[in-house]
Amino acid sequence: MRVVIHAIERKWFDDFGAFYTYVIKNADIVEIVDEEELVYDIMKSVKAWIEDGYSIDELREQIAVVYGIPEKYIDLILERVKVELGLVEMQGMLIDPSYDSTNS
Repeated sequence: MRVVIHAIERKWFDDFGAFYTYVIKNADIVEIVDEEELVYDIMKSVKAWIEDGYSIDELREQIAVVYGIPEKYIDLILERVKVELGLVEMQGMLIDPSYDSTNS
């Protein structure tokens, strides 16, 4: 789900410099995303990132940043993506075992 949080930001100053406080006024659920659709979108992204040479750790970070998914769910999603795309994990990378690099 996509949530928009409305808050008031206050900037304070003291002898050490500036700091901020936030007061959350409300939060709105803007969109509820279908899990199947989300996994399909993530699969397309992961496939492209793998082709660009991203490691598993980099994939985790990209998924968190691009899709706003909390870290505790990313490994579950990556497992599903691995199964759907037929990927295997080797030396911190996800690879397609049927990929023939001699034909590239």
